[in-house]
Amino acid sequence: MRKAREQWQIERFRAICPVFPKGDINPCEKPDFLVEDDAGVIGIELTELYRTTPADQLPMQVSESLANRVVQQAQTIYEERGGAVLWVSVAFGIHAKLQKNHVSELAYKLANIIINTDITPDEYIRVENDYFDTDFFPEDIASIHIRKLNHITEGFWSVPTAAFIPDCSSGEIQQIIDKKNILYPSYRKKCQEAWLVVVHEVSLSSTFKFSDEVLNHSYSSLFERTFLYGNFSPSALELNGGREGDVA
Repeated sequence: MRKAREQWQIERFRAICPVFPKGDINPCEKPDFLVEDDAGVIGIELTELYRTTPADQLPMQVSESLANRVVQQAQTIYEERGGAVLWVSVAFGIHAKLQKNHVSELAYKLANIIINTDITPDEYIRVENDYFDTDFFPEDIASIHIRKLNHITEGFWSVPTAAFIPDCSSGEIQQIIDKKNILYPSYRKKCQEAWLVVVHEVSLSSTFKFSDEVLNHSYSSLFERTFLYGNFSPSALELNGGREGDVA
């Protein structure tokens, strides 16, 4: 799963980066990929940038993953029990504390709520949690939005994503570069040059606003080239040692 995501990211990055080497992309480990061209072998390491999380909270990307697992498992349970084709959007509470070992239980309860909700064709229903019976309607789920549309042939269940988009500081970017700087010597054993690609916009938890000051900052990187790559935009900006230049 991780390697497939990285492969998708590097293919998109290559498509918008005019200085990307022309050779074939070969999967590797430490660094993630090797590309051989006329100048030799270039190693490319991808690393994802996420929001900093307080010590007493789950990282946002973990919460997102658990919420999606709950909803997908609930869809499977519902459809295996003969449920109708539905469009379902599940809103988790702002203070929801999802745990890996509770995913299956929560998914079962979510499926059961929808099974017990009567809905007619082309109807839209919003089911709100009144928090009176948390055994039936778990407190981690705030509301469920259900549509039964005649024209759809496959169910679509999802978790809506919306949140305040924070600013990213140069310190946060430098911190992630520093972690990879430690591994740079081992990367160079496999290649003539090593590039670092810092990936954001992987999910909501890795989406930021970047000021001109942050984008123009002179970073301390051992890598021959370091890029900030927006996976959704898509966009690529070279950061290495302050040698910035928008390449997309």
